[in-house]
Amino acid sequence: MGSGTIIRGHSDGAISASAVSYGYAVSTTVYLLGAKNASDPFGGTGQTSGNQKRTHTLSNGEIIWDMPGNAREIVDPNGSAVGVNYTGPTTSGFYEVLGGELSSTISSLTFTSGSGGLSLALFTPTTAALTNTSHEIGRAYINSGARTDRMITRGGNFSSSNSPGLFAVDFDSATTGTSSSASFRCVKSL
Repeated sequence: MGSGTIIRGHSDGAISASAVSYGYAVSTTVYLLGAKNASDPFGGTGQTSGNQKRTHTLSNGEIIWDMPGNAREIVDPNGSAVGVNYTGPTTSGFYEVLGGELSSTISSLTFTSGSGGLSLALFTPTTAALTNTSHEIGRAYINSGARTDRMITRGGNFSSSNSPGLFAVDFDSATTGTSSSASFRCVKSL
């Protein structure tokens, strides 16, 4: 615990030639990979070891795909498909999710409609010693100024080589728009 790095998943913006044989679409603009071959946790990345591994094995033996990278996932924080409001920093950018950096950057995080707010602790690991610089856990992207009706996405995307990771979070996209690198998680039990 606290030594080495966590896997980043598909986050270098590249797809291997074998991706086509797996049935993945390869184009000049879309690099998302499907979870098709359970025996190859690096499927479609062109890697066979290292931090581009796309799977995590849970304590019950189940395997989950693409939590830290490949496609950012849209988060519905209160189950009613509403966005969040926040006041961000004076400069847009990536911030560490632990320590005082994130909590001192966002002054409040409230739901667009209804009542209540979110604790920033929901977006951070419980081990305070982990950082993106040393452990590649991911960073938070926060846009500057007052933000209204924003969607939250988590995880890195296929080309976020600067800050993907299991705890990567983005508070930037408007709920009225779409993100070309975000999706919803689909689950299939084998």
